[in-house]
Amino acid sequence: MALAPCGACPSCATIAAGNHPDVIWLSPDPESASGQITVDAVREVIRKLTFCLYSARFRVVVVDPVDALPTAAANALLKVLEEPPPDTGFFLLATRADALLSTIRSRCQRVRFAPIPTDVLTRWLQERGVERAHEVARAADGSPGRAVALAAGELDERRAMRDRLVTWLAGDLDGLFEGVKGLTEGRKSGAAERAVDLVEELVRDAAMVGAGMDGSVLLHPDREAASRRWAQALYPGGIATLERAIQEARASLKVHVGARLVLEALLTETATELGAARRAPPSGPLTPSQGQVGDP
Repeated sequence: MALAPCGACPSCATIAAGNHPDVIWLSPDPESASGQITVDAVREVIRKLTFCLYSARFRVVVVDPVDALPTAAANALLKVLEEPPPDTGFFLLATRADALLSTIRSRCQRVRFAPIPTDVLTRWLQERGVERAHEVARAADGSPGRAVALAAGELDERRAMRDRLVTWLAGDLDGLFEGVKGLTEGRKSGAAERAVDLVEELVRDAAMVGAGMDGSVLLHPDREAASRRWAQALYPGGIATLERAIQEARASLKVHVGARLVLEALLTETATELGAARRAPPSGPLTPSQGQVGDP
C-alpha cells in the first residue's frame, strides 16, 4: 500500500483541483462577511453523505477550520459524527482544539501537527511566488494555511490592527474604549477574535524574550524593543495572568458575550499588568541606555 500520493493519477489530480466527488470540503464561504461555516452548509454536506460513492472505496469529509463552526452548526455536525455513514471518515482541522465543543472533541482522535520550520515554509512560499515570503513565514508561526491567508493581504491588515491596539494600550482609558468601540461596532467580521489573537501574539513574544530567547523567534520582530520592555514588566507572573485573561476572552466570545465588553476587559487588564511598559517604543533594538521599566 502506498504511503504517499503519487500526484499523477486521476484521483490525485481531482483531489488537488478540489473537485473529487468523494472528497467533500466544508469551509467558510469566502464571500460571507461572518467568516463562519453556516448551519445550511453543514446540512448540505450531510445531505451529500446519503449519496452512493462515485469512484472511491472510501469517502472523506474535510472541515477546515472546524473552529469556524458556530454552536448551532457544530451541533448539526455532531449528529453525523455520532452515527457516521459507512465508508466515510472525517478530518476536522483546527488551530485551537480548546475552542471546539467538548462533545465534538470527545468523538475525535486528536493528531497534532508540528509547526513547519520557518526556512522550509519560506521556501514553500517563494516557490509559489509570494512576496515577503520570509516575513510571512515568521508571522505564520509554522502554519501553511495561515501563511496563505497572510500572503493574500491579511499580513498588512493584521499589522495595522496590531499598531492600533498598541496605540490604545499606550494611551488613556477613554481613547482605549473609543478605539474598541470603533473596532467592534456592528460585530465586524471576526474583528474581536483577531484582536485577541494579536494580544496573545504580543504576550507570547514577551514570554519568549523573558525566557531568554533571541529575536529570531518573535512573531513581531519589528517590535523587539517593545517586547523586551513588556517582558521586564510581565515575566513570569504577568504572562500567566494575561494568558488566563486571553482564554477567558475567547470563551466569552464563543458564547456570544458582547465583543466590545470582552475586548475592553482584556485590553484594560493588559494595560494594568504592563504599567509603564505599555508605552514602550514601537521599534528598534533596546539598548541599555533606555533604562528599565518605569523610566519616564
